Amino acid sequence: MNIQEKELQISQLRPFSKHPFKPCTGNYFNQLVESIRDKGIIHPIIVRAFEGEENIYEILSGHNRYEAAKKAGFTTIPARIYANISDDEAVEIVVETNFYQRSFADLLHSEKAKAIAMRHNAIKKQGKRTDLINEKTKTSDGNPHKLTARDKIANEHGLSRETVACYLCINELIPALLNRLDKNEFKLTSAYHVSFISKLGQRDLNIVLNNPKYRLDTKKAKLMRDRYKAQMRTLNCDNIEEILKGENIDTKDKKTPFKLNPALMSKYFRTNITIAMLKLK
Repeated sequence: MNIQEKELQISQLRPFSKHPFKPCTGNYFNQLVESIRDKGIIHPIIVRAFEGEENIYEILSGHNRYEAAKKAGFTTIPARIYANISDDEAVEIVVETNFYQRSFADLLHSEKAKAIAMRHNAIKKQGKRTDLINEKTKTSDGNPHKLTARDKIANEHGLSRETVACYLCINELIPALLNRLDKNEFKLTSAYHVSFISKLGQRDLNIVLNNPKYRLDTKKAKLMRDRYKAQMRTLNCDNIEEILKGENIDTKDKKTPFKLNPALMSKYFRTNITIAMLKLK
């Protein structure tokens, strides 16, 4: 891989168009600005040539340093220029460098979902077979099998395959619901179930959740998913509100108590037979 290091003009740089991570703000960003003012930029950012524009470069790693340098009044920034980088390779650099700089646990749920989805798509394109890569591992019985893209990501970041699958689903949420998830308005399991609902249904759910008296929990989210899947009824604001209120919840699994008429009891059973004794039989 051809790599060149040089000082680039701030005006020559463009953020990565599909960057999945939100920019740093608040005290952390202010401290970064002061550090750059005091010591300069110690670690060069990583860029690639911007397609279609001469002498313009796309940032793959270092978006926060770039923004902080601008805030600090810098006009140039040290950069490591990667030549002939494909879109898939660019995604890998963007995702991996951010995972190295920040713990996976420190990322917002929306960032985790977008990063995993981008990495997943990039890995799938690398293999000849859909969702397969060339590496092998051994199962519990000792037999080797090809790793899926989900296995690869799970191994890279110490996650379970189920967690990777969960975030791939959550990436299908509309931005407004992802934002609510990031704010901890509902749990990850609730978001997972809601991700199976149509975008129109998700939009209506978001509208209903604007009312602060309604909260989404896992049980109600699963009920929405089940109703949508069974096509029992169209999910809209009215019946979503019913579910969040707890109205019209299916009761097919609830047992109805059975009461035996005393007159019927005396007709067929001895008077000294009790209900407890009948249960033992």
